[in-house]
Amino acid sequence: MDDPTTSDSPRGLPQPSPPTAKGGVPVYVMLPLDTVSREGTLRSVHALEPRLVALKDAGVEGVMIDVWWGIVERCGPGRYDWSAYSTLMELLKRLGLKLHVVLSFHACGANRDDDYHVSLPSWVESAVQRDADGLLFKDRAGTSSDEYLSLWADGAPMPMIAGNGDDDDEIHLAQSTPLHPPRTPLECYRDLMKAFSERFNRELNGTDKLITEVLIGCGPCGELRYPAYAANRGWVFPGVGEFQCYDRRALESLANAANSVGRPEWGKGGPHDAGSYNSRPDETGFFANGRGVFGSNQKQAGQFGGTPGNSGAPSSTSSLFTSRSMMLPTTLAPDSPVAGGGPNPPRAL
Repeated sequence: MDDPTTSDSPRGLPQPSPPTAKGGVPVYVMLPLDTVSREGTLRSVHALEPRLVALKDAGVEGVMIDVWWGIVERCGPGRYDWSAYSTLMELLKRLGLKLHVVLSFHACGANRDDDYHVSLPSWVESAVQRDADGLLFKDRAGTSSDEYLSLWADGAPMPMIAGNGDDDDEIHLAQSTPLHPPRTPLECYRDLMKAFSERFNRELNGTDKLITEVLIGCGPCGELRYPAYAANRGWVFPGVGEFQCYDRRALESLANAANSVGRPEWGKGGPHDAGSYNSRPDETGFFANGRGVFGSNQKQAGQFGGTPGNSGAPSSTSSLFTSRSMMLPTTLAPDSPVAGGGPNPPRAL
């Protein structure tokens, strides 16, 4: 009997396995950022379908799309519009393609070469205008980033009232009833994810499920990081960027942590020697390495801002930072044991 893998092959060579075969590597292709318009419609459906067919014919397993917070919840807090994404999913089902979803809670347009812009929901921007010093990341010069809400504001209730934050709107604010009970950013993220799972339960859990992966955006450009190197603030590669630890809640959190160990002088502000957006690491005291300055002082300064449980960080300082929102370095007093001074300076690794 002929080998079924070779009998229909030219010159007896085996045919490539289909992408879903055991051992194959499924390939997903990212759809353009503007596949869904800012008004919540699926754009250029007639042009999109033949392109999806071409991907299917090429053996692609599926596609990936961003589900933007600023589009889905643009009409008001708790009012979710999934219509464009539902239309896309019906098209994918018909064509036999799978889907990866990225729940994107950041604004689109700040990444390099981005040619499409989606802001945070307007009601979030309104809340930001009422608390401009407390909801957005700030650099040392006081410049805010509107790409993602500050991690220090995770637990800060935001008023759920539509508006622009001007004087007339403040009068409206005082006279009106909130559109929705105040929610923290984390509650907003949770509610959207819950609404998504309920709306697309069949696509997520059906016998022939369409959505095979859901990724959660956790910061600028969807990455769990600070907006430290934004091109719109003059940064160019390979600059080190700047610490974004100067909004009101960040500084309050730092001061509270320093006060809790009886050293308020440690909580006066961010690092004084970390350079600026386009500094090179070897031009700064904080990041320098290989010039004899990565000794106990510099290394322990970095450890003060390390993540909890860092094996290289002294337990007396790592215990200060118990949440994901408190992982930044600080200006260190000369006699600080973290900076290498004091009676019992920590050992360098």
